[in-house]
Amino acid sequence: MFKKNLACGDGRIAEQKIRLPILLLVILSALGPFSMLVVVPLIPAISASFAREYGSAQLVLSMYFIAFAFAQLTLGPLSDRFGRKPVLVAGLASYVIGSLICWQAMELEFMLMGRTFQAMGAAAGQVLTRVLLFDVYGKARSASLIGYMTIAMVLGPMIAPIFAGFVSETIGWQNIFSLLFFASLIVFFWVLKSLPETRWLGSSQRQKPQGLFEGIPLLKNWDFLSICGAWVFTSAVYFAFLAGAAFLVVEEMGKSEIEYGAYFVIASLCFMFGNLLSARFSGKVGLYRFVQCGTFLAILSVLTQWLLLDIDHPLSVFLPMFGVAIANGLVMPNAAAMIMGVVPRLSGAASGLSGFLQIGFAAIITWLVGHFQFYHSFTMIVAMNICAVLAVTCVFVARKIDNVE
Repeated sequence: MFKKNLACGDGRIAEQKIRLPILLLVILSALGPFSMLVVVPLIPAISASFAREYGSAQLVLSMYFIAFAFAQLTLGPLSDRFGRKPVLVAGLASYVIGSLICWQAMELEFMLMGRTFQAMGAAAGQVLTRVLLFDVYGKARSASLIGYMTIAMVLGPMIAPIFAGFVSETIGWQNIFSLLFFASLIVFFWVLKSLPETRWLGSSQRQKPQGLFEGIPLLKNWDFLSICGAWVFTSAVYFAFLAGAAFLVVEEMGKSEIEYGAYFVIASLCFMFGNLLSARFSGKVGLYRFVQCGTFLAILSVLTQWLLLDIDHPLSVFLPMFGVAIANGLVMPNAAAMIMGVVPRLSGAASGLSGFLQIGFAAIITWLVGHFQFYHSFTMIVAMNICAVLAVTCVFVARKIDNVE
């Protein structure tokens, strides 16, 4: 029925007649960051509605963050064993249920339960869209497509706070979750109807089903750890900035939140530009070389911060960040494709484990910067420099993976 061909020179067999619904994959990828950020403007309203302290209401964000990170550990290996589509369908069902619980919640505890279900579902979309692309297109092509998808995906987090504020002001904050409920229900049936199963493609079809914990040996694989480390630490540079930039620009420099937001939009556009470069040229330049260039751009950008310390202007904070954002766009899609190609039969486990490490370390670095920034304004800069050095170190010690080009 299908003609088999070697794909992308990486030794895997792909079914060229399989076509993935790319728009659906973009929506599934954007579901996680959109759902994470859409509640940020709602926290004061949630606090007032449930008559709880602001710190307690912030748990709607924290619980989501924690559940999102840990869900990735299990969803990837489960997809290696049972298939991509069943796990994704189960995840979306969890998201639909979670949205319904949040919509109807009368107590904060029910809201937190709903957010946990939402996070597990959104994590399925985040992990498995990368794996689906890798199954069908192989390393080089999937890196390009991940880059294009990320360009579209960035738009979700950019509009999430605006969307939340508008809906909250017009029809009430809880109706945001009603909209998410109906939208996710549509996506659920879309996945059932249009998404093919891809686990049997390539090397996966020649292997027996994998156990839930058979991805653990990846933690002893030097290729996985080095490339994953480059991705994790380059991403951590970005998250360290998120944790401390608002304090520097708004509190210490006395600028408005609107001005801060405008510069942040430029940083998001720089991230999109980096992904566009990856999408257009990773097949020609090579995945490994893009990861190298990204990490070196990150460390070069953060080192310029020391030259701008005496300038009391938001650009002294954001100019280095523009370079860091481009660097993340160069590293993320290429490292993700390389990581899944280290042990192709464990591509789901690799995607989930790398996602967990990225989110987990981001949580640690944002907490550290957020806590110590109040004591010393250099905290953010020091953290960004340390993470950039670690990213470059991982690239230096990495062996060039065979057939990565």
